[in-house]
Amino acid sequence: SEVHPNRYLPTVITMRKFIFAAALLQLLVQSAAAQKCTSDTDCSLNGVCDTSTSTCQCDKPWSGESCALLTFDPTPAGGIYGFGKPFDVTSWGGNVIYSPEDEMWHLFVTDIQGTECGLHMWHNQSSITHAVSPTVSGPYKKQETVIPHQAHNPQAIFFDGYYYIFHIGSGDSTKPPVGCNEHAAAGTFSGSVLRDTTVNQIHRSKSPSGPFVPINVTGNYGGCNNPAPYVAANGTVFLWCTWEMRSAPRPEGPWSDPIRLSPHSSGDRHWEDPFGWIDQRGHFHVLAHTYAMGPYPAIATSGHAYSVDGYSWNYSAVEPYNSTVLRANGVVEPFSTMERPKLVFSDASNPHTPTHLINGVASYWNTSNPANPCQVCGHCSACKVTAGVDWTYTLMRPLATK
Repeated sequence: SEVHPNRYLPTVITMRKFIFAAALLQLLVQSAAAQKCTSDTDCSLNGVCDTSTSTCQCDKPWSGESCALLTFDPTPAGGIYGFGKPFDVTSWGGNVIYSPEDEMWHLFVTDIQGTECGLHMWHNQSSITHAVSPTVSGPYKKQETVIPHQAHNPQAIFFDGYYYIFHIGSGDSTKPPVGCNEHAAAGTFSGSVLRDTTVNQIHRSKSPSGPFVPINVTGNYGGCNNPAPYVAANGTVFLWCTWEMRSAPRPEGPWSDPIRLSPHSSGDRHWEDPFGWIDQRGHFHVLAHTYAMGPYPAIATSGHAYSVDGYSWNYSAVEPYNSTVLRANGVVEPFSTMERPKLVFSDASNPHTPTHLINGVASYWNTSNPANPCQVCGHCSACKVTAGVDWTYTLMRPLATK
């Protein structure tokens, strides 16, 4: 299939049109959810219900009648890692940790090995890179590969003097990475897409630069797909997987039996990639990626689940954010998919308020085919692994916390 020569260029929409469209979307969402609140659950646990007026008072950065929408400040150009000439670097999300020792922010991010390889090689050539920045918003500069292929979808925590990286894959492949040469874009690309390693692992190190070594884990950890750890205020480590939640006194375990989460997945909105946290009221939340399996205009991006106690969960029908980004220069950029959501809590004085959102993003959008800009991929979420258009990078967006 023909690929538009400007396949990675954003679509320009005037600010006036964008504001009108955003306002219309907000009205439609609020109209769909038009109901008076009777409890904080009606406010998605992202605020409190004012029972005197039966209206929700939303915590920043949440908004909307049921506090179901994330609000963003304009996003600077580019990304925090892997942005540049397509296929020079292909990355796919990660998370950041601040170190007071060196006063630097440390990013642990998926990085695809092999010359000019896109994300279709994630099954066997994904590694974890350590990159740094003096500011949370980046950009981040690569320091070293801390876990070699095959290791994917990292999320790091700092616990009891150690950096722990949870990920899928075991990071011990003996197969050398192969090149793909996707700059040539001739329609054929070298390399296998067979999964190389299947064991999920946790690595730890005293230093963010490594060396990271695998740890022995006790309890019920096996089968945790796309692990997302979170350290609670009392020191308990909670872990979200697809789709379960576990807990342990420390990353080594012993891990509890899983609590099952059951988001309603369907062809037009399938849930995956959970990221969990606990808010200032002790409520549990999950931010997720959602995707649609049908051709454009079928498209889904995000999901939010919430629970008072971690056992009984609610799943919002409202997507917290969509797949368009308002840039600081006024350009609105569409993405074929935005996945691997990770919230950043960078305000030490307000540690329960998210300040940024990190995603792995696929920027392919065929502007010459507005009726179906993802046609070459089948459906938009598949563009990230469609060879030739599968350049992806890591994006951070500032949330509207003021």
